[in-house]
Amino acid sequence: MNKTTCFRLGFAVCSVLTAILQCLAVLLSFEDGTNYFENGALLPILATVFAILGGILGTLSAFTADPTALSKTPFSKSVSFSPLTVGFAAAAILLLLQGSEPFPFVTAVLLLLATLYAILVEFPKLRETVLPTLVGMVAVLALIAVNAYYYFDMTVEMNAPIKVTTQLGLLCTMIALTGELRYLLGKPMPRLFVALSAWVVSIGALSALSVPLAYLVGKIDRIDYATGGLLVLCAVLTALLRLKALLCTTASDDPSASPITDETTDESNRKDPT
Repeated sequence: MNKTTCFRLGFAVCSVLTAILQCLAVLLSFEDGTNYFENGALLPILATVFAILGGILGTLSAFTADPTALSKTPFSKSVSFSPLTVGFAAAAILLLLQGSEPFPFVTAVLLLLATLYAILVEFPKLRETVLPTLVGMVAVLALIAVNAYYYFDMTVEMNAPIKVTTQLGLLCTMIALTGELRYLLGKPMPRLFVALSAWVVSIGALSALSVPLAYLVGKIDRIDYATGGLLVLCAVLTALLRLKALLCTTASDDPSASPITDETTDESNRKDPT
């Protein structure tokens, strides 16, 4: 087992432990009606440590990997479905139901366009056009707007765990999405994208399951934060699909295959008697 494989395994274990420990922290250490864990609670601290360690190991696995061993695209080669479609749509619907306040309404419109991006990008033929790229830029703006919605929510303390972890998950998703758009622009940075996706998974694990769980068991009464956790969960699932597509090469992505270059084409033309 080489070091890259060890780093990947460590990243996976740390991410799973993060999700489990944070869920246990919500069930055992979260104080009702305070938005905070009990003073001195160990479980949320351990979850945070494993989340950061998972991101570091994921980054190390990305930059120690052979770039030629990565697939050419993080997308499915056939028409597929992105979990982010559900996350974006759910967040958009919730904000539309929040009332007629301008900022939530604008954010909801951006999220609807982000939903459109999540649908369009899963069609290989459409990825050859400029449309998914343009809508994808709006999706980045949508994530910025959602983060701003939580940031300026004065009804929940600035350092409350449900707010901080949800914002961090969305922030990692936003940055990773910019790396995804580079593939559509024809300027990919594969190893950087693997690293960014790893951070989506590891940091997202802090809120993806725990925040919706906190709402379901009555630890919090904010459905908008539960929906934010659902959005992060969908982002984590999408990041895992992207990582799978990149790390599991197919025959067409075989790095041992000789690439077709201008020099190869010229030589074949010279050998062609016609």
